[in-house]
Amino acid sequence: MDLTAQDIIIERYKNQSEVWIIIPYNDIVFGKKADTVKYQISLILRDERKRQVAKHEETLQIKRLTELQNTALPVHFSTSIGAGKLDATLILKNLTLGGKRTINKKIVLGNQYTEIGFAYTIAEYQGHRFIPVSFDELSFPVNTLELVQGYSLEVDSIHVSFANVVFSPLQQTAILTDSLQIRNTISSAGLFKPAAEGSYHLDLLRYLPALKRYPLKIGFYEKNIHYWVEPFLFNQWYFYGLKYPVGDQLEQLRYFASQNEWQALSAIPRKQLPEAIENYWQKYDPSPGTLRNETREEFYSRIARADELFTIHKKIKGWKSDRGRIYIKFGPPDEISSEAFPMGSFPYIVWNYYRLDKQFYFSDSGGFGQYQLRNKEDEY
Repeated sequence: MDLTAQDIIIERYKNQSEVWIIIPYNDIVFGKKADTVKYQISLILRDERKRQVAKHEETLQIKRLTELQNTALPVHFSTSIGAGKLDATLILKNLTLGGKRTINKKIVLGNQYTEIGFAYTIAEYQGHRFIPVSFDELSFPVNTLELVQGYSLEVDSIHVSFANVVFSPLQQTAILTDSLQIRNTISSAGLFKPAAEGSYHLDLLRYLPALKRYPLKIGFYEKNIHYWVEPFLFNQWYFYGLKYPVGDQLEQLRYFASQNEWQALSAIPRKQLPEAIENYWQKYDPSPGTLRNETREEFYSRIARADELFTIHKKIKGWKSDRGRIYIKFGPPDEISSEAFPMGSFPYIVWNYYRLDKQFYFSDSGGFGQYQLRNKEDEY
């Protein structure tokens, strides 16, 4: 699994590896009246024998820009890394104010090369390259907007589409009014250095109005097989591993895993648990061979959303609450009804899942907003 630490992404190809460090702009600390700050970004990768296999240092002069709030700053470099287990040490040092943050991660690189890498969406504004949250958020005049992606598949063609696609298996083409077709003869350029496997660098700026109306998809055509991937846009779920310690990650898996699976994971020593969780999610990857695991993404997104919606105070996180648990397991309800001041009863909320033929009843018997599930038997 190439994506094992949500802030460090390694795509391993035959001739070289592409390493991306994704830094949330909101984590950058400025002085009270300062318009800029200087950071030093350092990443050291060591193998199981503690030998250094890669190192990268880069200094960033960062401006205080409201337009970049909630986005991410990418740091990219190319190196050569073999398969195996790695210890990653990422250091973010504030050279202006002092202080640093150190992040240690375990990364496992499998024997197989990355077949399809992430499709990085990189914009530039006032000299800052950043990954936006969505195309809709680009309401200010960006200087550039590019799509960058590497791959090792021997593809016949690549289609970058942002309208309704009509796919013809016989012609192996995507027919649509707003589409771009990239042949396998495309030259490597831009952020990726030339690679034998292939990569592309595509200017999207002139298509931004269409991208705000239609979802962007990238199709890889390999003989009679086609793969569809979505662009990499910044989302807080990428930093799931930084926000939730491994003990919480195990506990959260109770909402997804079967009883036997969870018991097996619980028996694993704590030091081996991060790798075990990575291996577990590989079994539920709907698109093996790509870096994305849509099932895992959806699960992490629901946890983050549950924390936003249902956290009452620091001691009770939203994902641990009854409403958070139901939200994570079943997603957002189809309909919600509630009564804050019912006659002769406690405040209650009813969630209806018509597509699942389920209904959940929550009441606040304590009067502090901690709604508890009353019909737990319908959960299973």
